Amino acid sequence: MRRLAILDRAEPAMRCISAVAELDHQSREPITTIALYRLEGAPWIAREADEAVLLSPDTASHHSIRLDPARLLVTLAAARADALWAGWDLIAGPAKLARLCERAGIAVIGPGSDVLRRLADKAQLRQLAAGLGVPVAESTPGSLARYPEVQVVADGLGTVWAVGVRDASIRQWDQPVIVESACPLLDQAGEQAVRDAAVRLCTALD
Repeated sequence: MRRLAILDRAEPAMRCISAVAELDHQSREPITTIALYRLEGAPWIAREADEAVLLSPDTASHHSIRLDPARLLVTLAAARADALWAGWDLIAGPAKLARLCERAGIAVIGPGSDVLRRLADKAQLRQLAAGLGVPVAESTPGSLARYPEVQVVADGLGTVWAVGVRDASIRQWDQPVIVESACPLLDQAGEQAVRDAAVRLCTALD
């Protein structure tokens, strides 16, 4: 990985750029960061990356998560990117985009297309979770449910870490607007149980 395209995801994108800069200090072959930004999004990330590409409205909507995978792939090719960071959450990397990138030889930092495809099948995912002893909440249409989330990192080689738990109940367009960590809904034992459950599920998917 030598040319990393970073999708406009505001503060998380800045953290990615900072992490790459820190890694560059320890490497003889630095990684070039390429900000894929939108004027109505977080255009200031263009100043922080090594290079910047303005996305057209046809490529990414104002939500920043509604992507046209085919158009984005053309943008990645033009930028000579060999890797893509599209965000921390799963919706930032839909299976179609991951599959197109894999076929084009562009590494996606995040779940692969096969994992995303399995995650999209909610019925199968619930069955898998139940078989692993992972609690599955019953969904109630129209309910105002709380929304604790677990941040998970996996190396693709069978090792999974649960790095944090947060409450993301305040949402817009199904994306968190305000998050709180540590999650106030859980005591220490409850948080550890949620972490362990997430690791079991993601290990089975990885």
